[in-house]
Amino acid sequence: MSSVHQATVARASPYRGVSYTRPIDAAKEAVPVIDLADRLAGPGKMPCAGERWATNCLLPNHEDRPPSFVIYPETN
Repeated sequence: MSSVHQATVARASPYRGVSYTRPIDAAKEAVPVIDLADRLAGPGKMPCAGERWATNCLLPNHEDRPPSFVIYPETN
């Protein structure tokens, strides 16, 4: 193996394929998604509608009338 190839392998991401879900799962366990979304949307901007929480898109310059960002707390 050449030294150039070894350097490329050393810089490769440790998370590939299915194993990439590990950091996402760890983040979900550390912070409930509804808390993160409420912080991003702003206090009181994410009302509960039955078993789900919904608000308009959180991206700037993206206006939408019906709520398009939905969180299901039971599945985080």
